[in-house]
Amino acid sequence: MPRALAASVLCALCLGGCIAPPATPPPVPVIRENPVAALQQWFGMEKHVAQMSAEDAVASLVEMGRPQTPDTLFLFALLNQQLGSYGGMTLARDALQQLEEDTALLIEQQRLASILRRYNQARINSHLGSQQASERQAELEAQLQLAQEQRVLLEQKIQALTDLEADISTRKEESPGAGSIAPR
Repeated sequence: MPRALAASVLCALCLGGCIAPPATPPPVPVIRENPVAALQQWFGMEKHVAQMSAEDAVASLVEMGRPQTPDTLFLFALLNQQLGSYGGMTLARDALQQLEEDTALLIEQQRLASILRRYNQARINSHLGSQQASERQAELEAQLQLAQEQRVLLEQKIQALTDLEADISTRKEESPGAGSIAPR
């Protein structure tokens, strides 16, 4: 009997290796007990940060340190967004990108992060466009200044030539016999 039992166990183990393991279900997003409360919390943070000055936002960022949770990462993004600087906008965009890709968050939170990320990207693009326009304007102003200086020099040269021509003409008129043929 022990031999039969051992053979059965051996067969079961061999057959067990041939059978595919059951498919693992896809990860289920974390569902919070009250999804509305999670969004309300984020909207509350946004409302509070929107009323801050840039200096207050900097002070809060210094006090905050490195964000450890999605909620603090969201606050980090909002504070950087409030700075209005190019660097702040890029940090906000990157933090919101992380939140947008975080599958543990509610889909509504991911969408909110996506909207704010696109908003910051639009601000970055606008900033870069303004910077390029300012650089182009400075370039055109320098070209205009150079053209005006060249115009003044050209006017001075024309005036000098006109004066020289008038002087030559006056000398010809004053000198006797100049320019005319004497009769024989």
